[in-house]
Amino acid sequence: MLKPNVINVIAFFFIKYVTFYIFLMLLNQNYSFIRIDQLRTGQDVFYYLFLFLFLPVVMTVLLILPVYLSFKIKNIFGFSTVFLIVLALECVIYTWSTSQRITSYSFYNLMVSLIVFCVLFYKAIILKMAKRENHNIR
Repeated sequence: MLKPNVINVIAFFFIKYVTFYIFLMLLNQNYSFIRIDQLRTGQDVFYYLFLFLFLPVVMTVLLILPVYLSFKIKNIFGFSTVFLIVLALECVIYTWSTSQRITSYSFYNLMVSLIVFCVLFYKAIILKMAKRENHNIR
């Protein structure tokens, strides 16, 4: 769907976290986070934006380069290895920044990352796998 460039990798992180937040709201049946009408002061708006944007911005800043450069790797195994390392780093950063212990939310975060990544970049992943298959045939 998306070509693996810097802008799309940034979009991946924000789409992923919006999806993750929606998933958590549905899971917990707690929709207070989307009650924007309750924001009364500038401090409320800042607090809301901080809660909503902190993780996407931190993850984007820390992990954009490895994710983007992973697409430059021609070998599907190298690409997969780098992506698994990025997922592990994201899990560690998420766990450390939210609760300092692995919870089911850490697992949900990883699953949402994997699903959103595969949905957004499936063409690039399939092309890498096809190149591997073509290389093996020769």
